[in-house]
Amino acid sequence: MDNTRDVPGYKYYVDPRTKERPAIYVAFLDLAADNDATVHGVVSPVTDERLAQLDARERNYRRVAVEVDPPTGGVTYAYVGTPDARARFEAGRRANSVFVARAYLKAAPTSSAPPPVPIRDLERVDLAPVD
Repeated sequence: MDNTRDVPGYKYYVDPRTKERPAIYVAFLDLAADNDATVHGVVSPVTDERLAQLDARERNYRRVAVEVDPPTGGVTYAYVGTPDARARFEAGRRANSVFVARAYLKAAPTSSAPPPVPIRDLERVDLAPVD
């Protein structure tokens, strides 16, 4: 995400020491198609209403149907980065100004491999929801 732009109902990040909002890009998890790879995760049932809420919250991602083992007997989805979100990530990489928030990394269920960009202490600030 571009940390310099406000998106109503979303968030931005500040430096926890100075409370200044750095002009950076903040990266999050993403999945890439790879027929030889496996993603370990948790499958949770959701209502149509909750699925719509997840679609709205995951605005930098698009929902795609995936195969799971063992099969669930229903449709299982994962969220993958949108082309626009991936373009922002690449713009940040080219400018050497894309980071992963340390708190996000600690909370995210990821592999033991380090992220492809630097980790930075950042404090999340939520913007007011859209009415």
